Amino acid sequence: MGKGSTPGQSVTGLSRLYLWIALFLISAGMLAQQLQIRGYADQTIEAYYTQPLAQQLAGNLSTQLAQTLKLQKAFADHPLSIAYLARSTSDGASSNDPASTSPDSTSPDSRVVEPPVETLNWSEQIVGLIPGAIHAELLSADAAADLSEGYNFSVQDLANKALKGQELSIEATRLNSGIRYFAVSPVTGDEGITGLLLVEYGKDWENSLWQSLGEQTDQVAIYQSVSGPENTGLSLWSVNPGKGQNKQFTLPVNDTWYVTVTPALQLTTVQMLYAAVPWFFTLALTFAALFMLHGYIHSRMRRDQKKLYSYLSYDFAAGESAPPEFSLRLFSELAELIHSLVSPVSQTSQTSGDSSPITDEFFAGLNDKGTDKGKDKPNGELPVSVAESATTPDLNAEPSTSKELPAIEFSDEQPKELSGELALPEEIPGTDIPGHIFRAYDIRGLVKDELTTEVATLIGRALGSELKEKDIHKVQLAWDGRHSSQDLANAVQEGLLRSGINVNRLGQVPVGVLYYATHVSDTECGVMITGSHNPAEYNGMKIVVARQPLTAKQIQHLKERIQQGRYVTDTTALVTEKPLLDDYLKRITTDLSLHRPMTVVIDAGNGVAGPAAESLFRALGAEVVPLYCDIDGDFPNHHPDPGIAANLMDLRQSVLKYGADLGLAFDGDGDRVALVDDQGRIVSPDHILMLLIEDILPRNPGRDVVYDVKSSRYLSSFIARVGGRPTMWKTGHSMMKQKMHELRAVVGGEYSGHFYINDRWYGFDDGLYNGARLLEVLSARSGATVADVFSDFPADVSTDEITLETGEERKFPLIEALRHDDTLQADARTTDIDGLRIEYTDGWGLIRASNTTPKLTLRFAGSTQSTILRIQAAFRQALKREAPDLDIPF
Repeated sequence: MGKGSTPGQSVTGLSRLYLWIALFLISAGMLAQQLQIRGYADQTIEAYYTQPLAQQLAGNLSTQLAQTLKLQKAFADHPLSIAYLARSTSDGASSNDPASTSPDSTSPDSRVVEPPVETLNWSEQIVGLIPGAIHAELLSADAAADLSEGYNFSVQDLANKALKGQELSIEATRLNSGIRYFAVSPVTGDEGITGLLLVEYGKDWENSLWQSLGEQTDQVAIYQSVSGPENTGLSLWSVNPGKGQNKQFTLPVNDTWYVTVTPALQLTTVQMLYAAVPWFFTLALTFAALFMLHGYIHSRMRRDQKKLYSYLSYDFAAGESAPPEFSLRLFSELAELIHSLVSPVSQTSQTSGDSSPITDEFFAGLNDKGTDKGKDKPNGELPVSVAESATTPDLNAEPSTSKELPAIEFSDEQPKELSGELALPEEIPGTDIPGHIFRAYDIRGLVKDELTTEVATLIGRALGSELKEKDIHKVQLAWDGRHSSQDLANAVQEGLLRSGINVNRLGQVPVGVLYYATHVSDTECGVMITGSHNPAEYNGMKIVVARQPLTAKQIQHLKERIQQGRYVTDTTALVTEKPLLDDYLKRITTDLSLHRPMTVVIDAGNGVAGPAAESLFRALGAEVVPLYCDIDGDFPNHHPDPGIAANLMDLRQSVLKYGADLGLAFDGDGDRVALVDDQGRIVSPDHILMLLIEDILPRNPGRDVVYDVKSSRYLSSFIARVGGRPTMWKTGHSMMKQKMHELRAVVGGEYSGHFYINDRWYGFDDGLYNGARLLEVLSARSGATVADVFSDFPADVSTDEITLETGEERKFPLIEALRHDDTLQADARTTDIDGLRIEYTDGWGLIRASNTTPKLTLRFAGSTQSTILRIQAAFRQALKREAPDLDIPF
């Protein structure tokens, strides 16, 4: 019998397999031990080296900054500083004017602190007396409220806060393409704060600050962030970049400065291997011992196997009945068993004159006993190859006819759930659900015929099933002010509960509250029932998972799950009601502040944002004139869409009527904001984004700014000039948020009025927060009106958004055809990330397929009106070439 002549795994093969498994487990244990050593080493390095080093560095920096501020405060409290400010207030002269210190002054304070005639200007003396100072100004309260010349919003913000008595540290800001350091100390007289001492610190001060850090051998970085340690903000200083190999550790130096230490010290691979020498030695000995044992057992088994083969093949034929002696008990027992089974057969064969030896077929017959070939034989029956039955069936006979088995019928008591999913046909809705309500950004449709409560329940079940598969168990639920919204919310809640998803009801609140809840609560998922800016007969859903809106693909997955009826079911979910509106408003009002009183008209369009907006802006200290701030799902005054100029007419008139500083308009759920200046003019969303960029980027230089394809051609150069990295991206809040998240962008915006602030806030589009942030920035410009502020930004003549009805099936093919139109794109630069944006030297045109309607949308801008007409003519001719039947409205 040759090797491998019979099926099955040999004993030696199995032993070899077990040997390799044992070696694998030993190796895995060694690897786990090394990982444990690495983890222990990392923890030890962090606990006994990195943390103490970071604490030491942070403490040293904090002490040096505190000493600088203490010295500056001493000069701010100096009698000469008080006297100069008092003189400038009474005489109207500049506090930095040497003439204001004339010895002829009759001011009592001046007589007390009058400096000698030869004394230099006091501000210049301060510069010489404070180590590292390169410039100092004593400013009256009025002068400090308007630092537009030579400074940026960061310095103005420091001044405004100091005038309110807040204790501030030294702050770095990017100004004139470099990092500059400022500190502001209030000057306090008999009547309170009368002015400020503003000091700028230069390179000598900066070098002395970092001198001790420069001696470090580890990677150390200092950065400033007003949004917490997770955002790197403005990088101030670093040493040994890339040298750190271990886990970094960050500690605050003060409210906005942080030190990060990444130690170069770590257990190297060589050191770890050296530490593992005993393991390697033990492993080698184990390998050797196992292989020797395997070889010994294998040789003994091969010897006994040959004896057994010889015994079965020849000894029985020769009449020998006693088995030979084997080395292993296994073979002795096997020989005895075979001898007892086969002896009667041998005797029968001898009686009949059959003296042929046992062949390999004998062993095949034994193997059948454990296979399907022998499974129908009763216990104890020998295989046919060993003992032929006296009644061997005729193989050529017709098979007997067996009885037909009755069909299995499932009763009503059969289980209705299979592997956690419902499989009942009646639970699967018809495939006639309106598929078009599942759109690129969200879910939206007519309440009466499309987005019914039944469909909402199915959406809730589908979403709950998706979340269950992701091991997510809770959702925040909110709704806007439409008449149908609460019923739809209840229907979605029912679907979520049937899927085992716990629901916390936030109530009727702006969508910003829902987004806020996904950042601060115990779940990062939420559903907002809202029709946004659409007419009253529409409604929809905005769904957030892991703090990000669902993508178009994920929304389509929900539709497919509903059509296939694939639902997870679980009846253990609970409903809670924990509102977060007050926490949301408190979070904003404790972070933002107005630097001067302002009057603002608020037009909420009878949407859900009205009451919250009134409360927010009054809490900030603004005088509020409410306009359509009561919630009314019929929207009796105008559609809640601030992107349409006609809807802002009442706001513009009210700003002029009440002499307000500005007007703010919100859409139906409060995620968009529009602004009207003090002259009643609508401010371009591009200019709003520029103002935010000008405020945010100096504290976050080098960070990304994202804007959509509808935005101004000036944004790219503006962002680069302020110190950021511009990125143009696709229109739509879900796409914009995903891109913001991908780039960790600090601010972004769309021409539709969605703005995304990731500085001191969470990066989602929230019209109420964005409006409050704009108010803070504008209030810091006390010497200029709102119209003056925005007049400084570059602008083109532009059109509103133009829509072109094409039908759902034609819009994307038309865009593809225009993409290959060389005439349209001649002498121009084309961007095709979202439709076609064609830029000429003096203007640009955009055509793209709407993601939510069966239309093309277009927009044009240029240096003059004639430029726009020229670009429109080029687009019109291209459209006529591709679709002559279209009615082009321009």
